[in-house]
Amino acid sequence: MALKRQQIIDAVQSRLQLINGTGAYYLNVAANVYVQRATPYDSWESRELPGINITDGDEVPEQTLMAGAANEWYRSLSVDIELMVNGTLSAEQVRKGIADIQYAIGIDPTWSGLAIDSRWTETNIQKDQQEQKIMAATVRMTILYQTVEWQED
Repeated sequence: MALKRQQIIDAVQSRLQLINGTGAYYLNVAANVYVQRATPYDSWESRELPGINITDGDEVPEQTLMAGAANEWYRSLSVDIELMVNGTLSAEQVRKGIADIQYAIGIDPTWSGLAIDSRWTETNIQKDQQEQKIMAATVRMTILYQTVEWQED
């Protein structure tokens, strides 16, 4: 069985692949959603933009004691969703991409029951100072989920 953390990241990737420029979505990134991509955003090919890179980072466990049951951990997993653009998109389009990401998360912040909840913690926009072009935006969230102590599934 896959680790719960992996299942959650897989669910995030699948959900963000729904951002296809139709219906409630503004941008089309469906074919360009990656996990832990090591390529710097300024090295992405133009055909890969706009695109998304998902990275999971720090995780903070909090142990809970339950009478008559196994001890459980509530885990707070930090996840960054980086929206990469080619610099020709307007600031408004980048904001629409951020809105797309937030909308996709909000469809089901429990990731089909894998998590207890997801919380958007911050958004930032990076730009090329010299060129004065927006290059990327990051939506940072925390996903809260639960496991039996010392187990990842």
